[in-house]
Amino acid sequence: MAETFEQALLERFRPGSASRTGSVLRKLYSRGKQVDKYIALAKRDYVTQQDDQQTVDLLEEAGRFAEALAWVEKCPGLAVRRANLLLKSGREEEAERSALARFRDAPERTPTRS
Repeated sequence: MAETFEQALLERFRPGSASRTGSVLRKLYSRGKQVDKYIALAKRDYVTQQDDQQTVDLLEEAGRFAEALAWVEKCPGLAVRRANLLLKSGREEEAERSALARFRDAPERTPTRS
């Protein structure tokens, strides 16, 4: 039944339209942990930062850290995830440099007094 529903949605789907059909397909693939289908849809359809975040989440949950890191690299809004993914990929020194650079680039925070 699920395949029939998916096929019906795919027949109605028009890439690039930010359609409700695309949204339903993303939810279907996300909840089903169908990482490759989600990524293929994300590459074809209108993508928001939330979609990028979900793609990285799915890849990370699947243990596909190198792919998650590649996705983060092309999405500046997800830079905060970079050091953690480097660490999970076994690249400790690079993770440390990345975290340190992010800390240095962050706006200075001054403590507030009550």
